[in-house]
Amino acid sequence: MKTNGNDSGSFDEQHTPDAYSSIDGKYFSLSEKRQRTLGRTGLRINEIGFGCCAIGGGLHGTLEYGPTNDDDSLAALQKALELGCTFFDTADVYGNGHSEHLLGSIVRGSVRSKVIVATKVGYVPGNNTQDFSGRHLQQALEGSLLRLNTEYVDILQLHNPPPEILGDSELINTVDSIKRSGKARHVGVSVLHHTHISACLDAGWVETVQVRYNLLDLDSKFSLHKAAEAGLGVIAREPLANGCLCGIRGPDSVFGFNDFRSIWSRQHLLELHDQVEQIKKNVPAGQSFARHAISSVLEESALSVAIVGCKTVEHVRENFGDASWVGGI
Repeated sequence: MKTNGNDSGSFDEQHTPDAYSSIDGKYFSLSEKRQRTLGRTGLRINEIGFGCCAIGGGLHGTLEYGPTNDDDSLAALQKALELGCTFFDTADVYGNGHSEHLLGSIVRGSVRSKVIVATKVGYVPGNNTQDFSGRHLQQALEGSLLRLNTEYVDILQLHNPPPEILGDSELINTVDSIKRSGKARHVGVSVLHHTHISACLDAGWVETVQVRYNLLDLDSKFSLHKAAEAGLGVIAREPLANGCLCGIRGPDSVFGFNDFRSIWSRQHLLELHDQVEQIKKNVPAGQSFARHAISSVLEESALSVAIVGCKTVEHVRENFGDASWVGGI
């Protein structure tokens, strides 16, 4: 398998100031009430995590959330650490590995043992096909570890696999081998649709599930509880519904060519706008729309963590900015 051009190892030297590697321990003194247990993994994590899809950028052969600036992305990751974030979720195809490079340049040294790093594999970078063969998964993990500057990931997730393959003997043997090697402490699945969670439960080996859940898409609620009752750690992605629940998008929004939302039809945007306007009526006075959306998701007891995408320090302050997050800063 060909490796991404970013695997040269020169990224950290060019883009990471020394200050990024000197995180004081006080940043991890978050109040216990803001922590949850990630299912039967036993991992204790803070209830809001950093979703690293957006910082992959849209200039590396992939459709993400438009162009990014690496300095802004690094500063956003740094600010999240300062505000107590301990869960970071990425994937090998976000920016064709660029997201993992950025994250790896921040969560290293003494910081690494204080955070939970989750990544996903299963897509073939560059052509958007999937490969869940044992050979590909092993090679993909090695590439992720190199980009993340780490010897292990805390959670390795299969990225939107067809549910019928989860009971395949080769796949089961592969994930078991990966865990025994110590290169992934735990294994899970990021499902394309919440109905696929039942296959995760049947498979037996799945420890965590990641699923879309937000105020525009509450259909997965029953599946979330079934997963939690079975001891799986539940990770909610897209609590801001791809930015729709930030209060700044409308039916006339225009997205760049390297933003996947550019393929949305005007009819879809109009429908989203109508739904958003109804939700806005329930936002308490003094609370931002984004904070309301995130807080509403976190009211779901079946969840272990909600991951929010951030591209800038301003995004981090908005999404993590509740004063009760900050411990001793």
